[in-house]
Amino acid sequence: MGSPLSREALLGLAARAEGHPDNVAAAVFGGLTVSCVTPDGVTAVTLPVTKSLSWVVLVPEVTSATAEARALLPSSVPREDAVFNVQRVALLLAGLQAALPAALTIALDDRLHQPYRLKLFPWMPAVVAAARGAGAIGCVLSGAGPSLLAVVAGDGAAVGRAMEEALGRAGVRGRALALDVDSAGAISTLS
Repeated sequence: MGSPLSREALLGLAARAEGHPDNVAAAVFGGLTVSCVTPDGVTAVTLPVTKSLSWVVLVPEVTSATAEARALLPSSVPREDAVFNVQRVALLLAGLQAALPAALTIALDDRLHQPYRLKLFPWMPAVVAAARGAGAIGCVLSGAGPSLLAVVAGDGAAVGRAMEEALGRAGVRGRALALDVDSAGAISTLS
């Protein structure tokens, strides 16, 4: 049909189907996309991502239900943890924008979801430590998991191998994938 809907309209429909805009905003717009739901719809902004960073995703051969991972999160958190994470989000965006790896190392710390989800992914600390030991700037749980995302300055092959090996030592199989950032987002394949 070509492109009868704007990207914003696609985002609204996709966010309604998904339940929230986080993943679908990045899929529709590409790049580093931040988004939120407002009474008027979804607001999303895409930021450039420096090409000096590599992204390694470890995909374990285990599954987990997002609902189960969400159920582990408390309904309220200590103020200091909320402040900690808000500061890290701001630092993450600034560190990515300015291509400052040292800032990203700090920015990738979390107190709002990873500590609670250790029950589902007890191997996560060992994999994160292996990734950092192999040169990753940081390594985080991707969404509700079970995948982990590592950020690397340069080539991510050694980090991917280290993550796979650490996961294997925990008795779980998985595969690390070095991925590029898709800056185009959803495109029409019709000519």
